[in-house]
Amino acid sequence: MTKRSWPMLALLRQRNPALYLSAHTIATIGIWTSKLGVAWATWELSGSPWWLGVMAWADLFPYLVITPFAGVLADRFDRLVVTRIAQVAITIIAATLAICALYDMLTLSLLLALTLAGGIVGAFEQPARLALIVSLVKNRDVPAAIGFNSLTFNLARILGPMLAGPLIVVFGLWSVFAVKVAASALFVVALVMIRPVTVQPRASRASSVVAEIIDGVTYLYRQPGLSAVLLVFLAFCLSGRGIIELLPALSDRIVGSLGIADSVIALSVLTSVIGVGAILGSVASTMLVRQEASFGIVAATGFVSGLAVVIIGFAHQSIVVLAGLMLIGAATVVGGVAVQVTLQLAGDPNRRGRTTSVYSLFVRGAPGIGALIIGAASELISVELAFAFAGAAAALISLRYWLRRSAIQATLVFASDDQPADRQDGDGTGAAPKA
Repeated sequence: MTKRSWPMLALLRQRNPALYLSAHTIATIGIWTSKLGVAWATWELSGSPWWLGVMAWADLFPYLVITPFAGVLADRFDRLVVTRIAQVAITIIAATLAICALYDMLTLSLLLALTLAGGIVGAFEQPARLALIVSLVKNRDVPAAIGFNSLTFNLARILGPMLAGPLIVVFGLWSVFAVKVAASALFVVALVMIRPVTVQPRASRASSVVAEIIDGVTYLYRQPGLSAVLLVFLAFCLSGRGIIELLPALSDRIVGSLGIADSVIALSVLTSVIGVGAILGSVASTMLVRQEASFGIVAATGFVSGLAVVIIGFAHQSIVVLAGLMLIGAATVVGGVAVQVTLQLAGDPNRRGRTTSVYSLFVRGAPGIGALIIGAASELISVELAFAFAGAAAALISLRYWLRRSAIQATLVFASDDQPADRQDGDGTGAAPKA
């Protein structure tokens, strides 16, 4: 295959992305082994579904509160240094978990405190880490780098839990946390070895943090291309990603047609199908997503996802539901990569941390809100109509913007392919460069 047909291979021949992406892949596997370890420890210590929910909340809640402030941090300070410090803290937290598990010192309160601490550190790190990739590669390689990152994340979601189960059985609970320690430490080493190809522009520290957050939101609102991208993506997250949170209801409905007696096994099948779609979407995104057509891809995937939600809502045949979920899994990744490419390459480099933090908020928070709305509507009307309304709304919003894709795409100002993304002509605001 040529470099054009398989951009990942060309990417891995370069020192910075090879170091970052390989080490980040291993670190992500460590994260998912640890997540299963925390869930298992919670269940062993409490036997309570409520405590499982509390632990999930402790991991998620910091992202919803801290991410906007973390975006400012990513714009004011060196993103590579922020990521290094955060990964060291993550390694220390994982080491504490491993030691406590090894010596049978884990309690629910300690597990909750360490999970909350990990969530706080992760929330501060995520915008800096997501925005870091554009400092490591040339502009033309950013879509492939983001797509590769997405691919490894989705593979890690499968490989991490697959690894964690046997580790717990053979070596004990401490071993899954030890894997995360080793994986995070390796990522730290890789981050130390990385040398950015660009000098990161820094936001002014003259304003307050709150003023910087308001400035970031105002900036996005005033950019027609970027605000359109985020609006379509928000609709997509509320509907397509929202129904993923409601999979138990779907598994109960189609368990018979799947030929499976247990709804839990059916739920596992549905989740796996989404994972397969996400992996296929990750591979496809490295070849499909190009900056000159990024908005059209966002709108098209939003439409496909919305249409799939409508079909799933009325389908009672397992094959139709599985096909729809696979489409949603693929569209989620392709659309998400296109959104990141647009925000990172067409946005103001001085505000990249803040624009990335909005993306993170949508990814983390919108599916839960969407699930809450769709779930409540299902109780009031029916599952079929609730899914239909949610999917149709997302599809119509996406279609409206897809029909205007050429005009909207024209408002997005990208750097040239060979130019580092942190050094755009102009200010990234869509205005013409000054003479």
